[in-house]
Amino acid sequence: MKTYISAAALVAALAATPSLAQDRSEAFTGPYLGATVGVDSIQVDDGTDSESEEGVAYGTILGYDFATDNAVFGVEAELSESSIGVDDTNVLVAGDTASFTAGRDIYVGARAGIFASDNGFLYVKGGYTNQKFDLDYTAPGVALSDSSNADGFRVGAGGEFRLADNLTARVEYRYSNYGELEFDGTALGVDLERHQGMATVAYRF
Repeated sequence: MKTYISAAALVAALAATPSLAQDRSEAFTGPYLGATVGVDSIQVDDGTDSESEEGVAYGTILGYDFATDNAVFGVEAELSESSIGVDDTNVLVAGDTASFTAGRDIYVGARAGIFASDNGFLYVKGGYTNQKFDLDYTAPGVALSDSSNADGFRVGAGGEFRLADNLTARVEYRYSNYGELEFDGTALGVDLERHQGMATVAYRF
């Protein structure tokens, strides 16, 4: 699944938002805490075929932005969960099955944006992500269960606008790549990718 955000639609929405009393550089400078939810899609590719599963991702975001008259720069951390589970067959030997259940995801990164109006800006983001997966593997005469942490990177883009002087909302698309998954120290030859379309409401302190 691929999720796309229309920059033109975001600019139109930002421009249509009534101007608030607070100066934009002041409004978007400082710490914030938010809740995020959206569509989640994880793709498992073993080199010959791929399986994908869609679900719901949800979590919390903590960050800090610094805004000038024209731009916004920030850092943020996110802790999220997902409802996704993916099954793949013939991973190591013919007839085997590997089940991947997505657990918590930790993201730490930075973003930069430009103002589209006094009340909102468009941005790009990127950083480090670590996804925990619960793994179940079965083959003739073999049944194993374990958890694994997959390191990867995340990039994304979106728009954020003010709902009130201390309340903002954002929508964004982001892509994460975790590389090759390992099971109990053994590389499975399975690559993991992730596509997400998220909506976030944040309170700015």
